[in-house]
Amino acid sequence: MGEAQMTPIEWIANGEIGTSSKTMWCAIMGVPCDGADVPHDPDDFVRCFKLILGVDGWNTKDILARVVRAYPWWKPYIDAWDGLCDLCRKMLAASKPYNYAPRAYHAMSHRMDPLYAESCVLRWPDAKIETRADGSVSSVRTAGFYSVSLSAEDVARGKRK
Repeated sequence: MGEAQMTPIEWIANGEIGTSSKTMWCAIMGVPCDGADVPHDPDDFVRCFKLILGVDGWNTKDILARVVRAYPWWKPYIDAWDGLCDLCRKMLAASKPYNYAPRAYHAMSHRMDPLYAESCVLRWPDAKIETRADGSVSSVRTAGFYSVSLSAEDVARGKRK
């Protein structure tokens, strides 16, 4: 990826931070995370990917194990980490800055949808997962929580989460 290596403190101050990458950082550093969450789309995963690659001296296997220990609902993502990283590298290689290649983005979104559903069931055992005909998650409902997940096509048409 060609980015300079940072210390964990430099990353939290200067890295590309989103809720899921901040969640990972907190788990790795052993500090509580307000609003902990998993990556919901390829943009979120890219930030997690860059965190793991961008911090100097981290052993990926050990680091990812810390994330699962702190947040067990991350397990589906960690189990699929290598495959997601491969898709992420392909997406980044086929993309222009701030403009992901649509096919690569869609492929990654399609791969992430079942992981999100699995994660929700681990986090909220009473979760009701609604899916579309293509298997993508349309919504997650639990007591006191409702989330809508848009398909890659929705995002391409300009809809927002």
